[in-house]
Amino acid sequence: MIGVTIELFFQVFNTIFLIFILFLGYKLLCCSSEFLCKIVKNTKNNSK
Repeated sequence: MIGVTIELFFQVFNTIFLIFILFLGYKLLCCSSEFLCKIVKNTKNNSK
């Protein structure tokens, strides 16, 4: 019985961990793309 609950706990934990990693990666991707957009805008403004 205890072994089953531990397996279930790890399944739930892995699912939550996977969602957390995906969310973190998505946030990081958004931040990096915004940062790149700012760099591109700054270089365009400086070249004028």
